[in-house]
Amino acid sequence: PLRGRDRVLGILYIKRCGEDARFEARELDLVRVFGAHASIALQNALTHRAVEIRAQMDALTGLRNHGTFREELLAAVQRREPFALLMLDLDDFKSFNDRHGHEAGNSLLTAIAQAIRSASRQTDLVYRYGGDEFSLILPRTRLRDAIEVAERVRTGIRDAARGFFHLPAA
Repeated sequence: PLRGRDRVLGILYIKRCGEDARFEARELDLVRVFGAHASIALQNALTHRAVEIRAQMDALTGLRNHGTFREELLAAVQRREPFALLMLDLDDFKSFNDRHGHEAGNSLLTAIAQAIRSASRQTDLVYRYGGDEFSLILPRTRLRDAIEVAERVRTGIRDAARGFFHLPAA
């Protein structure tokens, strides 16, 4: 087994073929050393990827962050393929935060992030642009389709905010 700190990460399977299909003791020792090095390399790669993901994500909402937005917007432009860009800014968020406190504000932002994620398509990229601002990159999207996504997002945000602002049903 290729062992990590707290679990098995994989299995190293080695088979010798032929008439004399046995490994000598020194060969098995070499395989064990190789397996230990492979375990360390695999654990390091997994740790590096986890750190890389955390660096690209907003800790509160779980959405991609502003830095990732900038990188992926540049990449979208450089691909020279059509895409749509939606930018959202929440009205009255500061006054909500001032009246109800930062924990309630964080809960509202998290609920809105989930609503945006649910309203978007699988191919859409959703970001917390900063504070109470969100953005979406919609790859290979025509205007008509972007408007449909924007309307679903607007409706999703309204529904998510209803419980926080006690809005009437529309």
